[in-house]
Amino acid sequence: MKVAAQGEMVAEVDAPSGARYRRDEKTGLFDMSESDAHALVKGGGFFPSMSGATSRRIGYRCTACGFGTYIKTCGRCGSPCEKES
Repeated sequence: MKVAAQGEMVAEVDAPSGARYRRDEKTGLFDMSESDAHALVKGGGFFPSMSGATSRRIGYRCTACGFGTYIKTCGRCGSPCEKES
């Protein structure tokens, strides 16, 4: 299971199972067992989005600051967003 650490400077992780995981140099992700991955997420890591690029036609644009998002409320300033064309 792929997991990202809470900081990009983390090179190794000692998991609760006793295993030591090294970060992949190309992707920056840790490939670990499911239980160890959930423990890392609980400690501040996160599951990365592996879906790739998304289409602009499903996104929204903030009417106040111009920030692009995939939800109807801007994550930067909190203003409402309009559907992109």
